[in-house]
Amino acid sequence: MLKAEFLKEGMIIRVDKDFYKVIASDYHKATAKMGSMVHCKLRNLQTGTIEEKRLSPDEKLDDIVPKRATMQYLYSDEKNYIFMNPETFEQINLDKKAIGQRGTYLKENLQIPVEFYEENPLDIIFPAVVEMEVVSTGAGLKGQAETTYKEAVLENGMKVMVPQFIKTGDTIRVEVDTNHYLERVVEKPRG
Repeated sequence: MLKAEFLKEGMIIRVDKDFYKVIASDYHKATAKMGSMVHCKLRNLQTGTIEEKRLSPDEKLDDIVPKRATMQYLYSDEKNYIFMNPETFEQINLDKKAIGQRGTYLKENLQIPVEFYEENPLDIIFPAVVEMEVVSTGAGLKGQAETTYKEAVLENGMKVMVPQFIKTGDTIRVEVDTNHYLERVVEKPRG
């Protein structure tokens, strides 16, 4: 058991029968007008929904310490993403709703950590930033500042806004949680 005041980003807790990942947690100390409280943002690992809760700092929560295993992403069907343990060849399913939009960044054969609790898969651990190839984008507008953006379609089908200088075939870095363009990947010359 864990007191709510000690919640930290990335922790997994169980409330009733549902598992939640802590996205953010802020502890607010008591003031003359208000008592202490913990404001937290949680992602339900079964449904993928985001919930905000206010808790008493002394409220006891069932914290979960998951086990991690590196799994290989294989494919998806209508409802699930299918992963395989590369050592045992055992396959597991993770619900698409629980993974949410992050699932669009999965590529075949990608090796990715999966969190388990009592042999049940809970969540995948995505990197904060991924590299994706631009498969189509319009021509840049001449004379436009680099702060002017245009739409680009990535190899996973996702559309993001990129600066005018990005062209088809470029590889860019994208922030997974927000789908925002960060920078173009510049390949280092060989030799």
